[in-house]
Amino acid sequence: PLHVAAASGSKVVGLFSPIKTQSALRWGPLNICAEPKILVPDVVCGEEKVCAGSDCFYYECMSKVEVEKVFESVIHTLR
Repeated sequence: PLHVAAASGSKVVGLFSPIKTQSALRWGPLNICAEPKILVPDVVCGEEKVCAGSDCFYYECMSKVEVEKVFESVIHTLR
């Protein structure tokens, strides 16, 4: 859905995991739309395919992307 929206020229906000095979660089929208806003937790993830779970220092890193930040990004993107 993110790619279709971006390809149609819609403004988009995407949330991505820092895991290499799930990264925004690989799966993020093309810069077809005006300003794609991509949110990724600010952590250094060394995992290739699967989260290391509780063995990772940054376990539950997606919770570092705060709801307020997502909301602000959506509001800003829709303006």
